[in-house]
Order: sequence, then structure tokens, then C-alpha cells
Amino acid sequence: MDSQGNAMSILVTVYTFNNSTRNLDVYSSGYTTNSFSGFGDTQTNGAFDISDSNTPNAILGSLAAGGTYYIRIDGQYYIITYSGSGAYGDMKFQYQNGSMSLMWNNSGYNINGPNTWSDKTISLANDFGSDRTSCYGNIHLNSVTLTNVGYSGTTQTREATTFPHTISGEDNQTVNYFTRKWRTWNIGGSNISQSLSYADNYNRTAIYAKQVTATVDKNYSGGYVTINGVVANPTGYMYDDLQNNSVYSSPQGYIDGLYYELSYWTYNGSNYYSNPLQISNPSSNVTIGATFTRRPDNTGKNVHFSTTVGSPIVVYWTDNVNTNVTTYYIYRKVYKNGFWGSETLMGTVNRGVQQFQDPDYLLANYKQYDLINYDVREYFTTDGTYSYPDWNVVYGQLYSIDQNGNMATSVTVEKPTEYSISNYPNPFNSTTKISFAITNDGHVSLKIFDILGREIAVIADQVFTAGRYTFEFDINYLPSGTYIYHLVTDNKIITKKMQVIK
Repeated sequence: MDSQGNAMSILVTVYTFNNSTRNLDVYSSGYTTNSFSGFGDTQTNGAFDISDSNTPNAILGSLAAGGTYYIRIDGQYYIITYSGSGAYGDMKFQYQNGSMSLMWNNSGYNINGPNTWSDKTISLANDFGSDRTSCYGNIHLNSVTLTNVGYSGTTQTREATTFPHTISGEDNQTVNYFTRKWRTWNIGGSNISQSLSYADNYNRTAIYAKQVTATVDKNYSGGYVTINGVVANPTGYMYDDLQNNSVYSSPQGYIDGLYYELSYWTYNGSNYYSNPLQISNPSSNVTIGATFTRRPDNTGKNVHFSTTVGSPIVVYWTDNVNTNVTTYYIYRKVYKNGFWGSETLMGTVNRGVQQFQDPDYLLANYKQYDLINYDVREYFTTDGTYSYPDWNVVYGQLYSIDQNGNMATSVTVEKPTEYSISNYPNPFNSTTKISFAITNDGHVSLKIFDILGREIAVIADQVFTAGRYTFEFDINYLPSGTYIYHLVTDNKIITKKMQVIK
């Protein structure tokens, strides 16, 4: 009835509550009529009848036993829940002047109300990264998957008493051919699911990162690279929301007798020497070049020495397992006056020899005479690289050969009266011995240069006591021609020529 008591035609709707979707589904709906009889009275206007034989033209269907129903007239409603037994009979409601009331209930249902109907709008959107304006994907509201949701969003309406609702993002969606990695919600909470309570403002954007493929193009298959901490073999992933996508090459270790080490990265046409390489906010797939250097690895070299004290020091080693390591350079440095002298190339030997005799030092007992370091430096022919220095220590006593061909230790060598230097043989084919004499203790530098003044080798660069010294120089790797050897002491400079004929 209206405020004057006249019969009204008004919409009556019955909803069921869907526990899965947490939504109100329309169960039945219809308008009241202007003539209605039943219930044993003279009521002039009615809403619905639940299978009552007294009513020949019921407007709404009957309520099934079980479940929860919402009975709505205009802006008012009752919630009716099955009590568990004895569901029968009718319920009578009166709606007048904008308010609804229950007249009587003989049904076996629990009834709550009247309540005021209040719709709430839930605004949901997806932010899929740097190309967000052209992206559309899924978002979940309770058990319902909302499709084709973009950056501008979509709206859903839910009645207030149905809250809370659960919204969920969908990790690893493929949108516009790229995987989208879940990040967070725009309003609090990094979890992929979030609950919306009645007091919420219901505006939510699911934020993702665009996942792009990063491919590492390596010059050698043995190089080891990670992208954002995951091994790239040869691909990995970067994200357009990160300013520090990391491409890293850790020390490679021993691979077939060689040590792989990163030289530089190539990205967008430029070379980068920092490790790791940081790439900021890539919006499309990227390719990174990784250039590695291969050099002989010292693993398994097993450097050791002869054991007879008083005899010349012999250095022994095991050849590298890689057969392209063809040559071994023997370096020496001596500890004097509290300092290590400069390293000196003593000679070179080919693969298979596995030993070298020092022409200057006899083996001494532990902590007797000079402390000497030897390095057997390997040469990898394929790439033209050398192993890193790997010094091995022993004690030795300096000696020389006197005029009669007898061995003499350094303590008996006659002190020279003048500075001199020479080599024999000269000219020579492959090796020559360079001898020099100094009258005073001091620093000595002996270097080899080609005819254009380019440095070829450093024979000695250290402190020597007064005496005579001989070094064997192997020039097998140099072409025929004239070369200069240059002796510099604290108070003398001597330069001479030698001729290589092959």
C-alpha cells in the first residue's frame, strides 16, 4: 500500500546467496497485483505465495528447503535461512511508506530484517608494465574470473552484506606475447590475494612486471653466466620494473685444462667491462654478448724440485691436459735484502720436456742461502694466452763456472774490476748466453729490444750483488734479424747488438 493505503504494483525479488561467487543470484522476481485473496483475510494487495492452494495465481515460485534467501521490496529486504527442519507454510510481509515489516511467519525459516539494501561498487584494474595501455588480462573476484581487464579497469557491484570478498591476481599471465610477473596491489599488500572488507574503498589495481627474455651470446660454450641469479643456458629473464637486472659471470674454474674468464659484455652496440652488468627497465627481449678469454689453468701442474742438496736446482712439472698448451716459460725471482726482485725469464721448453735446470743456483737446505721462487708459465697456442703466475718456493745457493770449467759458489767468485756484457754465440740460431759483470751491489736491468726499439723480453730487473752472471736467452719465437740487449746499472749503461740467423 502507498501512504494513502491504496494498493500498489511494486517489484518483489527473491535472491539466493551463492557461497562460491559470494554474490546474490536472482531466484525469482515479479510485481504485486491489485487483486489478491488468500490467507483468510481481505488483504487487497499481495506479494508472493509459497505453493498455497488458496491462491490461484501465485506470482513467485516456492522456496526450496535449505539455503539462504534475500526477499527484497524496493530498498528493504529480509534474509531468510532454512532452520534445519519443518520448512512449510507462508510468510506475510507488509510494505508501506518505504518500510517493510514481517506480519507473521509460520515457515520453519529463520528470518533477519528488515535491512536496508546497499550496493557497493568494486573497481578492479590490471597494470601489466611498460606497455600497460595496450594490455588486457584476467583478475579474480572470489571464484569468478573477470577477463579482458585492462589499465582503465572494470567495475563490479555487490550488496554490502555479502562482504568480505576476495580478489586475486593471476601470476605468470601471458599478455601480448609476454609473461607478466605478479608484484603487488596498488593499495597495500604484496600477496597475490587480498580481502575486501565492508569498510574498504574497493579500488584495486593488480601490478605486474613485464618479463622479457635475455639471451647471452657467448664466444665459448664453456663460459658461465647468470641473469638475476639464475643460470642462463643461454637464456634467462629480466623485468621492466627493475633498474638493476644483473648479468654476472663468476670465476669459471677448470675446464679441459683451461681457465675461462670474462673479458667484456656487449649490449646495444657498446662494450662494458663491469661485472656484473646492470641493465635498467628493459621493455623488450634483449641479447647480451659475453666475450671470454681462455688461458691455461694451473690445476694439476704439480710443480716440484730436485732433492739433492748441492746440485743444480731442477724444476719439474706435469704437462697441461690440453694438448694446445705447447710451450712452458720458466720464470725466477730471488728474495734479497727484504724484497723480492723482479721476475726473470730463465728459458722456455716445449711440451713433453717437463723439467728445467737452473744455470745459476744449487739446491740448499731449508732456510739456507737465498729464497727463490719459480713459475712454470704455460702458453696456450690457440688463443695466444698464458697461465697466471703460480710461484713455488725453494732455497738455493748462487754458483758460477770458473775458467777451468769447475763449479764455484757465489762466495768464491772473484769480484769484477769493471762493468761488461757479452753474448755467445753471436750470431746464433735459437739460443745464446748473455753474461755480464758488475763491480758494485745494486739494481740491474737487462732487456732485449728489436731494431725499432720495441721491448721483446726482460732478462733481469732486480738487485744483484757484485759479480758475474750468465743468462740463457731463447729466441725461437722471433724472426731473423738484429736485436739489441741493454744493460742498465746504478752507474753504468751498456748497449750491444746480437744477430739471429735462421
